[in-house]
Amino acid sequence: QEVEASAGALVGQWYVSADDPDDTFLTAYRKRFPGASEFLASNGHDAALLIGKAVEQGIPPERFHEFLRELKDFRGALGTYGAAPGNT
Repeated sequence: QEVEASAGALVGQWYVSADDPDDTFLTAYRKRFPGASEFLASNGHDAALLIGKAVEQGIPPERFHEFLRELKDFRGALGTYGAAPGNT
């Protein structure tokens, strides 16, 4: 739908997205926010969890990129993931 709505601007371009959120997250989200858009809700949720985890560990904002670069086995709405070499 995004490509169609772009009127050709996205044709031939990379469009990167995460996997679908897990059912537990979607069920809780729909219950708390009935009728709200689910688009990127799981991304925002996981971003907030990552920031909270960094704060919990006492990581200052200027070192947050290092925290993300070393991330292992993080569990969020988009599943379990971490950083790999090359910041992927």
